[in-house]
Amino acid sequence: MGTCIGKRNLRYFVLFLVLTPLHALLTSILTSIFFLQNTRLEFYDLVNKVNGKTESDNIGWDRFILYCHFSNGVIAVYCISLVFTLGSFGAYQHELVMKNVTSNENIRKRWNANRPRS
Repeated sequence: MGTCIGKRNLRYFVLFLVLTPLHALLTSILTSIFFLQNTRLEFYDLVNKVNGKTESDNIGWDRFILYCHFSNGVIAVYCISLVFTLGSFGAYQHELVMKNVTSNENIRKRWNANRPRS
């Protein structure tokens, strides 16, 4: 189990750890822009309809659209969390690559350094 990432596929794993946060960052930026542009107008229209300032009785559909926009905001927050978690893990893996050490060797080095010698 500790040998899933080895010599032959380490570069692809590090590339995955670099490209996935970039994709998540782009997704969060696009969904945030869409959320901020559309939710403001939809929320303003819904408040006017609830207060009775318009004649339309289609409040249920407008609330559904508003919930869809808020789910878009949730997706943006989720993508930001992916950026931070995978980005920090990718930075750690990049540090190990620069030291020319695998993660197994790094863990073993720390584990054996803490053991008392007899």
